Amino acid sequence: MKIITFDVDITPPVGTCIAGYGIHDETWEIHDPLKMNALLMDDGSSRAALLGFDLIGMDPSLIRRFRQGFAEILQTGESDIILSCTHTHGGPQTRTNYHTDLLQPYCDEMVDKILKACREAVRNEWLETSVYFYSAAARVNTNRRYCGPENVCRFLPHWRSLEPLADGITDPEIGMLFFRDEKRRIPVEIVINYAAHPLASHARGLGGHAITADYPALIRKLVYEATRSHCTFVTGAAGDQFPIDSEIGWQNLDTIAKPIVREAARGMCEAFSFPEKFKLENPEIKSRIVPFVPKIRTDFPDERRKPSLRGKTEYSLALQLLSIGDICLVGVPGELLAELGLEIKWHSPFRKAFILYNSTDYISYICHANALVSGGYEANMQQIEYKAGLKLVNTAVDAMFEMHDERITVPEFIK
Repeated sequence: MKIITFDVDITPPVGTCIAGYGIHDETWEIHDPLKMNALLMDDGSSRAALLGFDLIGMDPSLIRRFRQGFAEILQTGESDIILSCTHTHGGPQTRTNYHTDLLQPYCDEMVDKILKACREAVRNEWLETSVYFYSAAARVNTNRRYCGPENVCRFLPHWRSLEPLADGITDPEIGMLFFRDEKRRIPVEIVINYAAHPLASHARGLGGHAITADYPALIRKLVYEATRSHCTFVTGAAGDQFPIDSEIGWQNLDTIAKPIVREAARGMCEAFSFPEKFKLENPEIKSRIVPFVPKIRTDFPDERRKPSLRGKTEYSLALQLLSIGDICLVGVPGELLAELGLEIKWHSPFRKAFILYNSTDYISYICHANALVSGGYEANMQQIEYKAGLKLVNTAVDAMFEMHDERITVPEFIK
């Protein structure tokens, strides 16, 4: 697999209103810059790109501009360009919501800047690498929905005293891909996938008015300091996943970032030591975009609907799959709850599946049906039908089976 990596600074100016909390929360400082991380791949017959944005989410029209632009530059199909937004609440408004519009001038400038950087990057020499995968666990996230025996949800950010009782399902998996320069025997790109809202640092007062990528920025920084490798971070199904001790200030970034980086370093050691287990012998690129058309939820207040949903009975969404050998990246349209992300992983015919958050659209939360029964913040924000989560899982799994080689074999080393 040949690769090229590059980053683009997408930090807005101080004074920009940040997305995710109050609509008039103006920023007063830059704590750390926002980045777009790019991994370009060439398997010898197909090219693809994985793009990670320090943004809260994107409208589909903006996503398509990136897909089309990168596809034209790489001379490949739009389905080969997959992106994910970390969902930082310390960045600008790049999605349309019921009470806010995206910052169109910022978005236009960002698109031009990133596509220009891509054109310049592909003039460089593509680096030949081998691809390894690994999976570990870091139990630094928690389910922010606490449901008592009566199955009524308390949203823990509003019930901090109940946090010790939190017992909901979490997805602690750190999904990893390592791209190794075999001539120099060093990693040159590390992809890390983890499910937790980037809200380790957000605190009350002016501490919540800083531009920041939160813990993903620290993960990338620590990876580079340890390995001098480029790092692309992509958030998993984090709809109900919060960092432990979230929203208590900048010192809490270490609490989540360092354990993840430590496990990534341990995983890299083992992956490189046992290539018969973790090296992808045929890192062939395959991709597809699959339509997903849920009905609109009828018991949702019309004044709080996303503008593009008003007056409709159903809404066209999409799932996107990009596989690299026996590893599949699954892009979802919004804030998928971890339970649904785990369902996709559990039913995957691929060796590993990693979920990409806010990848194909921003449709707010997508819950499992019982989350809507028990209520709570995520349920109150879901704008599509109760069965949408199940339909999404089934659509994703069916597409994965269609894309996967029919032969599912047991590895030699455990026969």
